[in-house]
This record gives sequence, structure tokens and C-alpha cells, in this order.
Amino acid sequence: MDQILRLFDAARRGDVPELQQLLNIDPQILERVVSSTIYTETPLHVAALADQTDFARALITRMPSLTMEKNQEGLIPLHIASARGHLNMVRELLRHDSNHEQCLVKGRGGRIPLHDAVIKGRDSVIEDLISHFAESLTEVTERGETVLHLAAMNYQSRALEVLIERMKRLENFSAIFNAKDKGGNTFWDLGHHRQTRENDNEESGKNSGLQNAMQIVAGLILTATYQACVSPPSTIWKEGRKLDLRCMFKGNLDMELPLNTCPAASFYWFMLFNTAGFVSAFIIIILPISPGRKIPHVVPSTRGATKPEPSLKAYGPTHNLERAAQHGATIKLLHGAIQSLVPPS
Repeated sequence: MDQILRLFDAARRGDVPELQQLLNIDPQILERVVSSTIYTETPLHVAALADQTDFARALITRMPSLTMEKNQEGLIPLHIASARGHLNMVRELLRHDSNHEQCLVKGRGGRIPLHDAVIKGRDSVIEDLISHFAESLTEVTERGETVLHLAAMNYQSRALEVLIERMKRLENFSAIFNAKDKGGNTFWDLGHHRQTRENDNEESGKNSGLQNAMQIVAGLILTATYQACVSPPSTIWKEGRKLDLRCMFKGNLDMELPLNTCPAASFYWFMLFNTAGFVSAFIIIILPISPGRKIPHVVPSTRGATKPEPSLKAYGPTHNLERAAQHGATIKLLHGAIQSLVPPS
């Protein structure tokens, strides 16, 4: 057990002499690690994660089958190296993949190493994986996602550009480009949906900020108007005055009231507007502001009526990208792709 722990530590540090020493002590140590149910990964997984290329080379030389061993998540070392962007490690592992088996191993979610590299935007690794086995471009995940779907979903614009450029060399380019996932979405559909969600979130955040600001202002108004009710300004309310309804009608009723006991007419106007401000502020505080309803995008028809925006699916690959960019669908992602597909005028 102590020797195996030393082996994993050596893999993390890239200590090749330690590996040789352990193999001299126990020539079957690698076989015991692989056959054990205790360990969830192999020393090659650890070396791939730590980017210890020399150590990985020594391990593969001693036991080539380590390249195809999966960890508890179903990943082989090439998955890990690709996701981490360890280019030299990827190249070392591909040197021992003459039959392209490593490139087609599916891990979490049915993803091959190329998929993980695309998700993380590891452009150099993507280039090497495609150069080693271009047919990996046609592989899809458990949800039917192509590499283009994954690039669009994760805003990997440079990766998307590289992928499309390499795909143009394949005979089935159009089929891959227009492929749909199990949800019936093409890759530009996913980019558009994500852009729409982000716009909605941004609009919701603006509404929330506006509501908070209005409630703060309303709170200040509520406080000021309440204070004005309790203690009216001395210019309209003199000490010794009293509020009597008869004061409002003293000109029309046969009443005898001392003139100095009734407030001036300006007092009643002041209280009217002050009360209106108080009630308005109170309503703003207790009633939340509802977010604005989104209006669907429509374009005018030739007869002056309205109709929905035509689907992007009706156009070819190049036109699809242009239309998507025009309508705000993942502009950052698709700009590079448009440039690679449309020849300069």
C-alpha cells in the first residue's frame, strides 16, 4: 500500500527515477493498481492532470494499455489532458494511438476527448486531435450535440472558427453543419437561445435596479410627507391655531370663530398635495413593479400585416451564419465563422 501511494505521488511530481525504483521493488505494481477496486484512477490519469509528460512516457512504455484505462467518471487520460489543454501530453498520448481508439472513447455525457477540448476552448489541442483523426468531428454526445453545438453553447468563438475551417474539408460537411441535437436544435439555435436568455436576465436586472431605486426615493418621500403632516411648516401653521372643519366654511355659515384660530387657506392646499404625495409613495413601496412584457419580433409583410421572422433553417450554411449575426444570435461566436465561409468581395 505504501508503495502504491508513493507511485501516485511520483506521478503527481513527475519523478521518473522514483517510478523506476518502485518498479524494481515490485515489477507488478502497475498491474496491481489497475486490477484493484480501491483506486479510482491510474498513475497515468494523475500524470495527465499534472502535465508530467516524461513520467507518462515512462508509464506507457512499461504498460501501453494504461492509455485506455478509465477512471470512475469514465475518462481516459486523453480526456483529462485535452480538457486541461496540456498539448505535449496530448501529443504523447496520441503517439500511442495508431488505431484511433483513444479519440473515440466516450466519457461523461458521451463526450470524446475532442468534445472536452472544444468546451474548454483548447484551440491547439483541437487542431492536434483533428489532425490525428478528422472523423472525430462527426461524433456526437448523448444529447446529440456536435462539436459545433458545444462550441456555441460555451461561447468558444475561436474554437468554432477552427472547427468550421476543418469541417469544410469533409465530404459530409453540410450534414454536420446542419445537424440537430435531440432537442431539435441546430448549433446556431442554441447560440440564439442563450443570447436571448442573457438579454432577458440583463433586462430583469435593470428592472430590479429601477424598482429598488424607486422604492428608496419613495421611502424618502414617505418620511418627509409624514413629518410634514405631524409638524407643518411655521409659515402656514401658527402656534395656537386649531384644525376645525368650520374654518373651511366660515364664509358661508353663520358662525362666530375668532379669525386668529383658523389656519390660512394655503394650509389646506399644502395638506392636500402633501397627503397625495404620502399616499403615492406608500403605494410604490407596497406594490412591486412588474417587469415589462417582451414583444415578439415581427417584420412587416408586403401587404402591411405582420408575420414571424423566417426561420434560419431555410437558408444555406453561409446565409444562416449571416442571418444569425444580423439578429443578434451569438454574434461573438459566429463572426469568425462568417469570415471563414464568405469570400471577400
